[in-house]
Amino acid sequence: MRRSVGPDGRNCPRPPGRARFLPARPRNDHTAPILIGFATAMVLQTIWLVDPVPDAKCEARATFFLDPLSCSSRPASARPELRPGQPDAGPAGRFVDPGYGCPVSTTIEIELADVRISALRFGSPNAPLTLLLHGYPDTAWTWRHLGPALAAEGRQVVAPFMRGYGPSGGAPDGCYQIATLAEDALAIAERLGGGRPIGLVGHDWGAIAAATAAAIKPEVIDRIVTLAVPQLAPLLWSSWLLRNPGLLAAQLRRSWYIFFQQIPGVAERSLDWVVPKLWRDWSPGYDATEDLENFWRSVNTPARRTAVLRYYRAFLQPWFQQPRRWAGQRGWTRPPTMPWLYLHGERDGCLGADLARAAIAAAPTPNQHSVLPGVGHFLHLEDPDRVNPLISSFLAG
Repeated sequence: MRRSVGPDGRNCPRPPGRARFLPARPRNDHTAPILIGFATAMVLQTIWLVDPVPDAKCEARATFFLDPLSCSSRPASARPELRPGQPDAGPAGRFVDPGYGCPVSTTIEIELADVRISALRFGSPNAPLTLLLHGYPDTAWTWRHLGPALAAEGRQVVAPFMRGYGPSGGAPDGCYQIATLAEDALAIAERLGGGRPIGLVGHDWGAIAAATAAAIKPEVIDRIVTLAVPQLAPLLWSSWLLRNPGLLAAQLRRSWYIFFQQIPGVAERSLDWVVPKLWRDWSPGYDATEDLENFWRSVNTPARRTAVLRYYRAFLQPWFQQPRRWAGQRGWTRPPTMPWLYLHGERDGCLGADLARAAIAAAPTPNQHSVLPGVGHFLHLEDPDRVNPLISSFLAG
């Protein structure tokens, strides 16, 4: 018979049927998945200290994980490269649709302090500048609809391939932290903006870079538009996390790829199945064939694959950051102070619409914001006829 301790401290038999028990776990308790997610992030930060490609110059040393045909169904020698300063025939030999009445795109090269940036340019180089920043897993060709539309309104539209994405150069010091991306945008604005405030549009990582640039040098930016990634810092620092464990757990499940992509070598080799899955999950029903081809052309070397993953590694792992940029790094937590438009897709499978609404409510409200029904993460590609007018009318003031 089981025994228990009585009031006088002596052992005494426990009556049958009176076994001790713990309260039943609430059915909606999401503590475990939340803790697992955060524990995974901490483990990844602690263990994987070495990247297979330390910088953009050591492509040869990373060939141990390269499948020569993994980047595209065509061999590398058959994949066309963008040629700066010439009309750009596009990823598959197609010229940009000139139906908007603006010149077809040209590719330009911009020499910054530590990296060479290639970019698409739409419209006249003498017109006021609007800068378009792409995200992951994407390229500057994500703006193939918005770029001509804005150029037709008399703007110089420049869409850079973010550092590490071909044909732009990689960071010689391997630095891809948020502040560095913002500094690239500000340097391009200084080089091409003619001393005038610019319009700034960013999607996904481009949205994070745009918001950070707006915090670092607000006088450079006239108006800002961010898509698909809201200002999350005020939300994460509030009691919202405790009040909404279910939404947080759901978002952690959506964000599995952030933790997975911390693993060097494995993540690079897995891009061939991870990237198509992300496009399917993030924008359900959208045909991303052309966008995937653009992406594979942009990451057609081992070093480029590592570079685009370094965005995520620099975000979670502080040893991939440079201390001299930490002050600018904090800029991504501060909402823009200039006129600001935020757009989000209701069907976004990357960052849930409910989380986006909560972030909008927690942060200083943008001048305009909208969660658009029927579109997902890549809303500007899924429904440009609806998204382009919203952006162009906002930028026009």
